Amino acid sequence: MLSDLHLQCGDFDTARHYGRRGVPGRTTGDDGLVSRRRTILLQIEVRDPGRRTPLSRLRDECRALATAFTHDNDRESLFAVRLAEAESYLQERWYVHAAKLYGELLDRIRVEGGIRTETECRCRLAETLLATGDTAAALEHASQALSGALLAQENLLMARSHRILGSALRAVGDTAATEHLAEAASLQSELGLGLRALTCLPEEDLRADRGRPLRGLEHARLRGQPPVG
Repeated sequence: MLSDLHLQCGDFDTARHYGRRGVPGRTTGDDGLVSRRRTILLQIEVRDPGRRTPLSRLRDECRALATAFTHDNDRESLFAVRLAEAESYLQERWYVHAAKLYGELLDRIRVEGGIRTETECRCRLAETLLATGDTAAALEHASQALSGALLAQENLLMARSHRILGSALRAVGDTAATEHLAEAASLQSELGLGLRALTCLPEEDLRADRGRPLRGLEHARLRGQPPVG
């Protein structure tokens, strides 16, 4: 789906354009199609730093859709919208709560999901754990994410996994970090992507330090409880 492709590349305006196109689900009576399209648009809004809708409201919509997907037994869409919910906490820099939700999702995805979804979840979890200062857990998940990306044979996931693993290794002073960060940069260049495509961190953290997903550590420790909503 073109909207998802552009979302993964960090091109939010183009992703939104394609997300709004296609067969109008309501005219066909396909409520599931409407919900899946809304999920894509929610994913875009959550990640886009230029969003106009409060993240708390986007979270409410994610939860409502999750209920509908659970009722329809649509696991793929359920995981997508729950990942968007977890990312809404990440975008507000509520790292501790985001990590908790990612971890709960991972437990279920490992049983009911595919390798790509599991790897995507591990990438996000590893990056979030690194932001909380839990480097050991971040290293574990980043390493497993890279193994999953290699198994899935998806270059974007491999670039993300190499970058996150390299960042975690660098945080503990391991010189192996250089190799992984270089591989991430090579894949990023090969794919013609900006840094936004390789990370889910909030824009303010990226502006503060383009290469180190560690800023916000103090906030994560102090803000261990999620906001209301």
